Amino acid sequence: MQPEVLLQQDFASGALVPLLTEFTIPNRAVNMIYRQDRFASAKLKAIIDFGLEHWRI
Repeated sequence: MQPEVLLQQDFASGALVPLLTEFTIPNRAVNMIYRQDRFASAKLKAIIDFGLEHWRI
């Protein structure tokens, strides 16, 4: 399964046709494993904040 966002161009061009549109895939847990460090990089802090906000970790 691919996220729809990665297939939008193929759907728009007609190369792909969505099937089973009434079927939804259950959500899965997302785990973030990282080494806690006093000097975490800005990139690490950004992805953690993003995950907390969007993935409800």
